[in-house]
This record gives sequence, structure tokens and C-alpha cells, in this order.
Amino acid sequence: MTFIGRAGWPAPQLHDVAKSQLTRSAWHRTYLQTLGVVRDLWHRASLVHADLSEYNLLYFDKRVYVIDLGQAVDTGHQDVLKFLRIDLRNVLKFFASRQVAVHDLEVALTFVTERDAVGGMRDGDHTHEMAAANLLTSMPGSEGEVQGALDAIVRGEAAVDDALGDAIRAMQSAKA
Repeated sequence: MTFIGRAGWPAPQLHDVAKSQLTRSAWHRTYLQTLGVVRDLWHRASLVHADLSEYNLLYFDKRVYVIDLGQAVDTGHQDVLKFLRIDLRNVLKFFASRQVAVHDLEVALTFVTERDAVGGMRDGDHTHEMAAANLLTSMPGSEGEVQGALDAIVRGEAAVDDALGDAIRAMQSAKA
């Protein structure tokens, strides 16, 4: 365990960081880092925090740290998705209160749980898959990759919605 802070003073919990202390873009980067932390816990440690909120996140040197993992559950737990949804709702609600344009819960859930949501194989490129598997999405500097993955999920959901709408309209036209 490592002390997170400076000169004997602990890093603040995220809820103690005032809206005015960070710029809008810094809050957005912090939001993306936080989603990256949740994703890394899922894929790297096979854990869901199960009590994640702004009270269990520290902010220090432009980086988010998760604390208090005593109640974390394994991703094999029967209620893991229930706990993950609660964690993500808490995160989304907090960042929305800081005027961050947050994603829909289902988009965040897909980002966290889908292995290939970040990177993944493209045209059989195994080196890209290996690089994506080793990417820690919670690291500062990874925000662009996180944003790109979230945007791709949103685009994919919009394409499915469009296709579904087209199919429904076609069925309605066929009946008429």
C-alpha cells in the first residue's frame, strides 16, 4: 500500500474537489480516467468495486485513484452486474453534477465489460490486439482511447436503432 498525497497531507477525495478547482476539460479527463479505472478493475483484476462513488476516489497530480476495495466482488459473482450498474450510476451522477457530458449507463456498461471495446482486433492484426489488451485505460494519456471507444459504442447503438427503425417502417409499409 502506498500513501497518496504530499508532505504528509492525503490526496482529496473526488467529492472534495470543487467544480472551480478544475477546468471543464480537466473534469472531462477525470471522468474518462474514472471509467478507465472501472474498466481496468473489471478486465485486469476481475473485480467490481461494489461501493464506488466520489468518496472512494482520490484525485492527485491529475490522476484518479480508487480506494476502499474491501467490499469488491469478483466478476463471477451472481450479482456482479447489479453492483456494476450501481457503481456506474454513482460515477455518472457525480460527473454530471460537475457539468461533464456523461454517457448513457448502457454505453458505460458496454465500455467496461466488453473486452474489445478498446482496441481489439482489426483485420486480423494480432499485434493491435495485444497492445489493446495491455493498455491500462485508467492511465493519464489514455483518455483519447477511452473517448474513442465510447464514441464507437454510441455510433454502434445509433446504427442498430436506425436499422431497427427501418425494419419497422418496412413492415408497416408491407401491411398497408
